[in-house]
Amino acid sequence: MVLLVYPVYSQTEPNWIDQVTNYQQPSWFNRERVQIHTRLAAPYYNNPDHPIYSNWARDVISVIGATVFTRHIKTNDDPIHWQSSWGKWTDFAENRNIIQEAINEAHTHNTKMIGYYNHYSDGYIRDNYPEYKCKDVNGNDIIREGRGTMICFNSPYIDLLATRLIEFAQMGGDGLYFDEIHMPREGCWCNYCKTKFNELTGQTAPTTINVNSQLYKDYQNFNNESVVEGFYKLRQTLEAENPDLVMIIGSNTLPKLTERHLNTNLFRLAHAHKTEWDISQRTLSSVPNGIMVPDEKVWRGLSYTFSRDISDGRPAHYWVPGMSFVPSKDILGATAGLISFGNIANLDMRETLSPDLDFINAVTYGNNVSSVFEDSKPNRWLLIHFNEKALETYSGETANGWSNFLSPFYGSYYAASENKLSVGIITDSQLKQGLFQGAKVLFTPNTETISAELQIKIDEFESQGGVVITEDPSWEWENGGTDFNNAKNEFQAILNNVYSQPLFKSNGGSGFYYVNYFEKNDAGKFKYIASYSNELEWVTVGATAQTNGNLQPDPISGIKLIVNSGQIPTSVRNVLTDTPVSFNISNGVLSLDVPNFQNSGLIELTYDEPLIAQTNNNSLFLIDDAYVQGGTNGDSNFGVARLATKRDDAFSNQVQHSYLKFDLTHLGAYQNVKLRLTKEDSINNNFEAFFVTDDSWLESTITWNTAPVAGTSLGIISSGTSPQIEWNITDIANTELSGDGIISIMIVSSINGLQSNLYSKETAPTNSKKPLLAVTVDSSERQFPVDDAYVRAGTGSEVNFGTARLITKRDDSSVNLERLSFVKFDLSNIGTNYNNLTFTLTKEDNISNTFEAFLVTDDNWSENNITWSTAPKAHTSLGKINNSTTNKLEWDITNVAQEEQNKDGIITIMIISSKNGIQSNIYSKESAPTDLDKPAVIINNKTSLNVLSYCYNCEEKNVYISPNPTLDVINITGIDMGKKIYLYNISGKMVLEQDFTPSINTKKLLKGMYFLTIVDKENFKHHFKFIKK
Repeated sequence: MVLLVYPVYSQTEPNWIDQVTNYQQPSWFNRERVQIHTRLAAPYYNNPDHPIYSNWARDVISVIGATVFTRHIKTNDDPIHWQSSWGKWTDFAENRNIIQEAINEAHTHNTKMIGYYNHYSDGYIRDNYPEYKCKDVNGNDIIREGRGTMICFNSPYIDLLATRLIEFAQMGGDGLYFDEIHMPREGCWCNYCKTKFNELTGQTAPTTINVNSQLYKDYQNFNNESVVEGFYKLRQTLEAENPDLVMIIGSNTLPKLTERHLNTNLFRLAHAHKTEWDISQRTLSSVPNGIMVPDEKVWRGLSYTFSRDISDGRPAHYWVPGMSFVPSKDILGATAGLISFGNIANLDMRETLSPDLDFINAVTYGNNVSSVFEDSKPNRWLLIHFNEKALETYSGETANGWSNFLSPFYGSYYAASENKLSVGIITDSQLKQGLFQGAKVLFTPNTETISAELQIKIDEFESQGGVVITEDPSWEWENGGTDFNNAKNEFQAILNNVYSQPLFKSNGGSGFYYVNYFEKNDAGKFKYIASYSNELEWVTVGATAQTNGNLQPDPISGIKLIVNSGQIPTSVRNVLTDTPVSFNISNGVLSLDVPNFQNSGLIELTYDEPLIAQTNNNSLFLIDDAYVQGGTNGDSNFGVARLATKRDDAFSNQVQHSYLKFDLTHLGAYQNVKLRLTKEDSINNNFEAFFVTDDSWLESTITWNTAPVAGTSLGIISSGTSPQIEWNITDIANTELSGDGIISIMIVSSINGLQSNLYSKETAPTNSKKPLLAVTVDSSERQFPVDDAYVRAGTGSEVNFGTARLITKRDDSSVNLERLSFVKFDLSNIGTNYNNLTFTLTKEDNISNTFEAFLVTDDNWSENNITWSTAPKAHTSLGKINNSTTNKLEWDITNVAQEEQNKDGIITIMIISSKNGIQSNIYSKESAPTDLDKPAVIINNKTSLNVLSYCYNCEEKNVYISPNPTLDVINITGIDMGKKIYLYNISGKMVLEQDFTPSINTKKLLKGMYFLTIVDKENFKHHFKFIKK
């Protein structure tokens, strides 16, 4: 037989990965988020006139309302069903082309047909071209039971396969479905593979399988890249024939997150990543001894996110097996859950049970919501790096692999998903291309295996304002229990402190649920989707009639969606009922109550302009707040409700105490700290606050029976009718700052029978009514830098990192890791009325290091262009700070500053650290969460500063401005809509009159005191004083 071969690329183009960035799914495929899967193989191949075989689209697919289905066109080693240019075909194919008939029948009934093609085995090739067969390490044929003899992708077979698939495309086939593993898991040792490996690497193929051998790891990588190369050739060839033909490429290994068979590059070139409903859950039965087994619900969510994101956010194609044998509610639950992650539910339907009317509810649901997800992309604030080099280095199936990579990879996802944040995955190749796609935070679970090439992209992300979190050696995620919770809490605290806050998050909820956020530009309208799903472990899948015995979970209620933007949407709707959803905008934040749902909830917000999230202006962060109740409620948790206190001598069931936990680690210098709570009512009660030494409680789990005991009393306050109550907690703040910086406080009330309700962080209508710490900073004025940046040696010597954090590092082993930081101040206008000047920096951590500051005489640099190669040289040492473990660094610079004031007033300081191999991260003016954390020159013996300046004629209106003093902007909090703003200088002259805006540009104002008047929508005038620096 003559073999007719279509030309394909002889090798993968070097820059092929650059092309996949813009890959999109054909619209017909992307918009159909529920599809049907069947076989229609034997015995129907031998009876093509059987009604089920010949009228499948008409009698089955159309009946249940679906529009896309997959059916077999080649199974195992079997012959094909049309006369091909090569190979063996069935007897029926001598007289008719039953595959062409099937395609025609599908299109006649307005459906799309995807062909399932068993591509890695072929009986004709096996018998006639034995040299193309895959070989194991001992030279034996590799035969997959029930599938056939495997054929190698590195042999000429790939060209023959392309020819065959082109024939299917020319018949009008809409897609191709490539299942399973493509190449042997352990590798192929045929002559083609061994020769090619030697040509590419100069190495000889390994003669044994040793998972710890670098040679074998290299051979695995070669095996994986051979699959990528083969499919890249096929995609290029098929797209040239039909750009709308879909390639679905499967993996039964990669979504387990522990195996190195295949790599993520493969699924970037696929139109869709095919995987299966429970593939990821198989990992949980083989977690090594001594390693915490992940929560099955969270692990499933991580895998579903992973399968979507490794394809650049395109929906993964999830095969859900045996759905003809389970109840209709299970089919609907699986469908809703998969679609909620932005994926496609490919529901398995058995021919003998077709048409299966139990599928109708699931298909109808999918049809109703598909248009919402069409062309959407995940909104991701936090990206977690899936480090394939770490998986190679530590072997994912071992305890070492879990402790060094998989446990922190899982733990960070757990922490973010528990807080209902927008989280996604970034792979090595995506990181290499800088595909951060709007994310603000990157977490790297393992830094030791990050290449210099990837590190440059990470540094660029930082230089553009991104926040990079690296794995802390003290976070022992793998241990579970208290160690896991400590790591999780610390990770969540870091996320809470990020300056660029997430656009979306959700609070509350009556039970476990998933949430994913999406966005898209729809004909000039900007749409954002909050997609919720109930837990999925109850769903039964299988190949026989069965149920797993799990009850369907209760409906989910009590969720609040938070949009961290004050922009007003043109519409907000509940997609499932196509009805409007009411919302509230307060203090620059939109919030709404998510309607209760059984399987899924879907909220769509539409805007005329893209959303921009607010930044984090809180100086101190409330981590947890909750109340507990005694008696029969002793085991109940009220973590997302209001705070409540009550003394009741008659009924223990009615007694209520409230708990609060604050993170003081970014407090900085201060004169005093006050705890301020706001009541929901004006009822007079007596309140007592107690210091609590045990900080291990969480708002999501605390109950009366598990609550920590009260310690020292902080005093009794009689509130009267005032809504606010305050305690001075300066002394215990001092104590806690010398420890871990976390402070817990219990609140009780003492008038018998009288309940008081207090605002919590979840229920407060404005930020000012949340529990907060009101801080008065020390008697000093702060001068902030005009420029600050770090520079990096080696491969980063020409890179500018001007808007990132500051970093210092000495590394004798690699010049690539050396870092220095530079800070520049303008002291020309501070005068000389001071006792001394202190240069201060704030570290992001308490890791011990030794720091030295140097005066730099060359001020001719800026943060936007400085690099290692262009950085000025150090001049005079300003002193060394040895073995600093605190987060504050200070140098007295009075003398050198006075010398600079006598010149141009500009002073540049360089900072280095000298402990080998220890990196120290320092807040820059861009990355600092508060002004107190920014690099600064503190001018001692100046006017006392206040963090917030409250309206002095407003009584209970909770309106304030910040920061005060200010350099360039005044922000107004507590007024949603106003009319006018008037600004007067110290002499009473009006210097500004404008319509109300929530912020005022003060850059052009002269230094001094100003009086601000704001007229709100009710014509009430709010008066403030502030200082322009």
